[in-house]
Amino acid sequence: MRKVPLNMLIPEMKLGKSIYHENYLLLRQGTSNLQRYINKLTELDIGCVYVDDSLSDGIEIHDAISDRTRKQCKDALAGTFEQIIENNNLEMDEINTVVSTMIDEIMSQPNIIISLQDIGSSKDETLLHSVNATVYGLILANRMNINPIAQRDLAQGLLLHDIGKIVLNQAILYKSSALTRDEFEHIKLHTKMGYDILKKDRLLTEVSRRIALEHHERLDGSGYSGTFGDELSTIIRIASIVDVFEALTVTRCYRKGFTPSKAADILIKEAASKLDADIMAHFFQCIAVYPNGGLLKLSNGKFAIVKEQNKGVPFRPVIRLIEQKNGEILTGEEIDLSKTLNITVVEDDPDVISEMIAEGNNTP
Repeated sequence: MRKVPLNMLIPEMKLGKSIYHENYLLLRQGTSNLQRYINKLTELDIGCVYVDDSLSDGIEIHDAISDRTRKQCKDALAGTFEQIIENNNLEMDEINTVVSTMIDEIMSQPNIIISLQDIGSSKDETLLHSVNATVYGLILANRMNINPIAQRDLAQGLLLHDIGKIVLNQAILYKSSALTRDEFEHIKLHTKMGYDILKKDRLLTEVSRRIALEHHERLDGSGYSGTFGDELSTIIRIASIVDVFEALTVTRCYRKGFTPSKAADILIKEAASKLDADIMAHFFQCIAVYPNGGLLKLSNGKFAIVKEQNKGVPFRPVIRLIEQKNGEILTGEEIDLSKTLNITVVEDDPDVISEMIAEGNNTP
């Protein structure tokens, strides 16, 4: 399986992972003739899909939780949001159930390096972001040997960390142009509003509630309220890192998502003063900076697909070269970049690479 932009779809490809819109199945895994759906997917701001084809034969893209659990998480979260909007009531039973399932599935894969990014409409961005951030947070906490009780607090808090956004002005929240100063101040209110909503459930711990309140705080005090340094717990530091990374990589109504490698570069710069560098080092051991199935442009002018990850060396995966001969796309040599240091990755944005293809480069 591999991830490709819509303009690279060809008849031989089949959908490798189901796509959902507003938590309803849009396209089922295995769907063929994907070009028929390009216009609809584009309308929903879905620019890439996972496909199965001959180039990606044998390439596995790992997720930490099952598709069924992802859907259950989104269903539970959507139901919780609806209860708040309609009845001003916070009902946690479904959230507690899916948190337990997530923890069980992630703990059963203690050494996983996650390559998969959930694909969905920008209209679902709060659901997508909350579930993805929770997955990242639990993988990281598991790697750091955070105790199970704290992991549960982290998962509940991350799933609900943006709940305050449901009571914001939605026209401002989904504005596609730059925010004014007053509009940004309005958006910032979601942290305190979310914290106040979560106080409605007396069984929810203060640790979980504070994730909603403090996930935008920074070690140097440059966050929303100025809380800084030792005032920020390990759980908050974990939540801040996964929230930033996921927010950078997901497509928003006002911009497309960054690739994981570009998001990693931004995080590394932030680690100088704003984010916890030690926790971030653990995080980079949990995620694929260049995810399996991703298309790369190399410093030697060739193109490749990422085949698998090298544990402990997140920026140097194993790759599979690809070339075009007589109009046919062929796979070639596999190279371990951790042992071939004279080759580097110069581009991994699928849209940029597809433009290179359109300009006549010998690429797939």
